[in-house]
Amino acid sequence: MLISLFLLLSTGGLFAQERTIRGTVTEARSGAPVEFPQVAVRGTAIGTVGSEDGTFVLENVPAGDVLLVVQRIGFQSLEVAVPAGQNTVSVVLAIDYVRVEELVVTGRATATRRANAPNPVETIQGDELQAVPQQTLDKALQGRVTGAVIAANSGAPGGGLQLNIRGSSSVNAAAEPLYVIDGVVVSNIAIPSNQNELTAAASGSNPSLMQDVLTNRISDLNPDDIESIEVLKGASASAIYGVKASNGVVIITTKRGQVGPPQVRVSALGGWFDLSNTLGFRTFGDVEEAVGTFGETARDFFQPGQTFEHERGLAGRNDFSWDLSSSVSGGSATGAQYFGSAVWKNDEGIVDNTGFERQAARANLSTRLGMTEIALNTNVMHTNARRGLTNNDNAQTSWYMVFSGTPNFVDLGQQSDGTFPVNPFVGNASNPLQTAALLENDEDVWRLLSSANVDVGLVDNGTHRVNITATGGVDFFTQENRIFSPPALHYESFDGRPGTSLLSNTNNLNFNINVNGIWRWTPSSGVTSTTSVGLNYDDASLTISRLVGRDLTGGKDKPDAATEVQIRENRANVEDFGFFVQEELLLLDDRLLLTGMVRFDQSSANGDPTKLFVFPKGAASYRFPDVGGFVDEVKLRAAVGQTGNPPTCDPRDGCQKFTSLRLDNNIEGIGGFQIEGTVGGGFDLQPERMTEFEGGVDIIALDGRASLELTGYLQNVDDLIIEATVAPSTGFADVIFNGGELRNYGIEAALGVTPIARSGFTWNSRTSFFVNRSEVTRLDVPAFEADAGFALFLGGFFIEEGSSLTQIVGTDPDCTGEGQPFENCVSLAGHARNGNSDPDFNFNFVNDFQLGDFQVFTLFEWRQGQSVVNLTELLYDLSRNTVDFADPNFSGGSDFSGKDCHPDCSGLARRTAFVNGWALPFTQPASFFKAREIALSYTLPEDVTSRIFGGFFDQIRLRASGRNLFTVTNYRGLDPEVSNFGTQQVGRSIDVAPFPPSRSFWFGFDLRL
Repeated sequence: MLISLFLLLSTGGLFAQERTIRGTVTEARSGAPVEFPQVAVRGTAIGTVGSEDGTFVLENVPAGDVLLVVQRIGFQSLEVAVPAGQNTVSVVLAIDYVRVEELVVTGRATATRRANAPNPVETIQGDELQAVPQQTLDKALQGRVTGAVIAANSGAPGGGLQLNIRGSSSVNAAAEPLYVIDGVVVSNIAIPSNQNELTAAASGSNPSLMQDVLTNRISDLNPDDIESIEVLKGASASAIYGVKASNGVVIITTKRGQVGPPQVRVSALGGWFDLSNTLGFRTFGDVEEAVGTFGETARDFFQPGQTFEHERGLAGRNDFSWDLSSSVSGGSATGAQYFGSAVWKNDEGIVDNTGFERQAARANLSTRLGMTEIALNTNVMHTNARRGLTNNDNAQTSWYMVFSGTPNFVDLGQQSDGTFPVNPFVGNASNPLQTAALLENDEDVWRLLSSANVDVGLVDNGTHRVNITATGGVDFFTQENRIFSPPALHYESFDGRPGTSLLSNTNNLNFNINVNGIWRWTPSSGVTSTTSVGLNYDDASLTISRLVGRDLTGGKDKPDAATEVQIRENRANVEDFGFFVQEELLLLDDRLLLTGMVRFDQSSANGDPTKLFVFPKGAASYRFPDVGGFVDEVKLRAAVGQTGNPPTCDPRDGCQKFTSLRLDNNIEGIGGFQIEGTVGGGFDLQPERMTEFEGGVDIIALDGRASLELTGYLQNVDDLIIEATVAPSTGFADVIFNGGELRNYGIEAALGVTPIARSGFTWNSRTSFFVNRSEVTRLDVPAFEADAGFALFLGGFFIEEGSSLTQIVGTDPDCTGEGQPFENCVSLAGHARNGNSDPDFNFNFVNDFQLGDFQVFTLFEWRQGQSVVNLTELLYDLSRNTVDFADPNFSGGSDFSGKDCHPDCSGLARRTAFVNGWALPFTQPASFFKAREIALSYTLPEDVTSRIFGGFFDQIRLRASGRNLFTVTNYRGLDPEVSNFGTQQVGRSIDVAPFPPSRSFWFGFDLRL
């Protein structure tokens, strides 16, 4: 019966007369040919891809009147009527300045034109990421995603950033978005290096995950391999991904082979990194002032007028860096297409023994066999991040922690015999310049990403199109973290166990497969129904082993050379299963799009791994074309959807559903288990659930040269996963359960315009704006201090009903709890709201100028209103070593005791206020305007290339660029973006001795053969 149905649907018109149509496709503005145009006969499966010169040949076309659909990325699609008897056609395509023809994701295996999309999906093309060399993918996204705040964890080479979309969606659940590469869910986990064992930044059995200079694993990916990135920003867009999608979904498509002869591209760039900001040190007028601050030891070192540039001595390195890449692409329309690439990138850090290196190779193959398309993708990556020693450090070994208590009149530089002097102004004699020169902190990763996609066309007859797609993939990586602190380092001898060697090994294996069935039904002109069903299975396993060796014999750098060795191993495995059904209706001549979807999820991370959780979605959009005047089209859209955020379950911080045990005690010589102190959520623990309502309007104007997207959204997150303190009499410290509700709401706007579009000069501009606010609307426990950052007396995060999730709260003696004398007091007596880690608003500015053979690209970002807890400055103030400590131009004195010391006052005033109980002076405004990227390129004219190189090269482009060239800010720290606690939902925007910030400069060329 199925065979009969197939034959019935697929043999219509089998015996009709056929013809061949030949044509050319050119660009409207310049008349140049459009390379590789896609041409199809509407309502049939007949189609082809044209050649590089814009010509095409379409065979087996019905003899009667037909309608050709002509498309090419970057151009507006066009329908061309070809009457019976006509066999040639000339097609002119207009440039799609506002990208309405882009296909954007609507399901696991379906897409629609941006013109019809019911959600504002953010799309970044791969060539946009290549204007300036990008160290990592997440850095490349900074300033490009409307609604996203992207901040570095430490600023050290090799990445370590958090992409936060539409605000924080949880208190304790996972923070990172879901990353999907070529249809496969991949890991973006950040594994701590275990440097806490050296720095003693946190106590307890687990290292402090958020103070360990983490690198998230999306940094392994080569940005040059990316064809496009789509960002689904909320539950109404990402509901199709179910329980893992509350933080958004980043869908990455890598490059594919282009039909045509082999095209070889080579890029060679060289440059350097340069220290972009310093804190400075207090300068002393005479020896008595120095002795009054640092004691009698200062008398032995102080000389009038003599100071040393400690920060430049640490971070003044400008070694040569390079970025070498090549690719080859080609294939035939009827055979296989291929894309291969290789990259070798080496970024030298501004501090000795720091930097980032990547080698990677990719092979993407695709082919079509009848009605079946097959794609195979393989990517092998090797990265090495050398990160030095920064961030919080109770043992005072990291650079800026030591600098805070070291005067600038003592010489810490390397001496003529190669040794470094002892630092007499800190208790363990640590010398940051010696630490930078001798300490090794390396992270070495080997990673394999491999996937296969099969798309089988069962039926394709113009009215019905039935496909089954299957995608399976493996994401495997090994990560080795090695820290060697040799016995020669001055601080090593102070614990009686000179020399420390730390070794961590991580093995991660993610496997997932999804199968989808799609039925596209076009019963009549202007009506299309797309029904899709799908299921997916994900399995993620992670093992982390750690060795700590102290007291190294003979100065060897291996843990097995230590007299004291500790071993720890953690394992976790999570399995997920999902199933969905989705229906899309495109009606009224492609004006009205209706979407409905429901997804069912199971996960072993939930308290009950057998329970199904349901996540629905509904969306609609309607286009009003040919509005009149300068407005071309108006689209109204609305969507509602639900996603989840599962309980965390990984070796870094335990599994929230279980009560953790520790095997580190002996009972009569036999190992015994001890309860960790936190009661797991048990059988009742379930995912957090986000419900999002979104609506907006899109306007296209000025003959397709301007677009405006306006979006408003409201997110409600229920079943918040809470970790609450319980009575000591229970025998436990904390308990995990679902108990609270959170709301995020905001506005996003994106304006794209092409003010000038001539054959010799084009100017494309895009400006985006967003604002987000959060509020804890229900809390089933009393208000509590978040397990993020440090104590509230320094400035921290306090979770209470009716307040922002990201409020920064500090001690304030005026908040007595008796009538609360001013509006910022919180429910905890003696504490007040001092700021918020979320910005008031964010602007991004992108401009692309094409003047003949010259191209200028600029990307600027303006973030307004965020606050940062500047504990680096607090350390300097407590040591009375801040550059402005005794500045008479600022208010305050030794008797200062109030909170009025904000934001501008002397270090002495800030210190006095802090000693008297006010944390406010160190929660500081951190608005900024930053030049993210500026790039200039020049393409040599074809006649010059041909004359000089004899036609060997098709194109030669010269390039110069810079990243983070300047920052305009009143923030007194090193960088207003860096956060020591950047890998969690709550607790960002804390500044404690970060890696010194840098700018980069690049020069080089691209060749096309």
